[in-house]
Amino acid sequence: MKPEDFFLFTNTGEGADWPFDYDTLEPYYAQAEVFLGVCGDADEGWTPRSGPFPLPPYEFLPQDLEMKAGFEAVGLRGGHMPLARFRRCMTTGTCRYCPVGARYNGADALDGVVEELRPSALQVRCRTVATRLLLEGTGRVAGVEAIDGRDGTTLRLLADTVIVANGAYEVPKLLMASTGDGWPNGVGNARDHLGRYIVTHSFLAVSGEVEPNPDRWTEEYDFPTLMSRSLDTPEQQRDGKVFLVRDAQAPNTPIAQLMQQGRTAEQIHHLVESSRQVSLSGFFEEKGQAANRLTLLPGTDRFGLPRMDISFNRTPETVAHGWHRIAQMSEVLTAMGYRVTQQSFEAPAGFHVSGTARIADHPERGVADPNLRVF
Repeated sequence: MKPEDFFLFTNTGEGADWPFDYDTLEPYYAQAEVFLGVCGDADEGWTPRSGPFPLPPYEFLPQDLEMKAGFEAVGLRGGHMPLARFRRCMTTGTCRYCPVGARYNGADALDGVVEELRPSALQVRCRTVATRLLLEGTGRVAGVEAIDGRDGTTLRLLADTVIVANGAYEVPKLLMASTGDGWPNGVGNARDHLGRYIVTHSFLAVSGEVEPNPDRWTEEYDFPTLMSRSLDTPEQQRDGKVFLVRDAQAPNTPIAQLMQQGRTAEQIHHLVESSRQVSLSGFFEEKGQAANRLTLLPGTDRFGLPRMDISFNRTPETVAHGWHRIAQMSEVLTAMGYRVTQQSFEAPAGFHVSGTARIADHPERGVADPNLRVF
């Protein structure tokens, strides 16, 4: 995030402000980058930083340099995509299933916890679903009720502190289902903020094609190495900022699949050389609307959790701004000499959702305080 992102409501009159600013969070960003082994180029100056990235960036690929020139042709700027990367990276080209364990994933953190703590200090309960929080007295949370998926038994797990961290849909669902003294409408829902202000991670995409592909460019990695934050600025905040990334799925010819289909070497060479594709993606910022919300429904799902209704609609202004951004992205591909073959403003999806349990500096504006404790 950037400094202006913490003051969205102040700057635009929409969405919400954070209860602290960028400078408060930046040292933790830096710690996370060290832990994850993030590579990047601090000299590009996209955000204020207290120090350099832990690791140097990946070198630009030829297709990165081509799009970087396209950015510059329309007045934008391209830069290195910060990526989680360990020092032992060998660039094998099989990054999604890294054979040397150089790409960070959650198991790395869990392995470290298991190695450092006594075996009895940590229990991981697989196939165990929390169904509600246990309340005592005037509404203090005293633990969790859960269903053991192996035999269907109900567990009562008591604790001094309960951390709810199961996603922007499941967090409010669990809190809403946890009613009792002090919380008639669910934990954290005294002012009806819980489950509201759904924000999706809206994807904009533009694809293009050019003939031929004499240099046989194909994608070496399966992650992006070029991005631009030129449209992710305070001046763009009112209309909806966009973070641009060269999509790492193109140019690409599915050589292994063609071989499995029995194509000859000559046929595959021809397909690789016949055309080159490019794709530019944009992560478009939407602002939380109170009417975009989730509510509980009667009955339960296969996990024993309440069923849920999700209501989400984009405003006409949001749709118009999104398509304006797509037009800007298309100008980049045109400047590169490609003909635009596809434009899309993807429908809302379930990944990268946020907003349903806002932190705030006052109970009238959110569910939890700056320390993530429910008001």
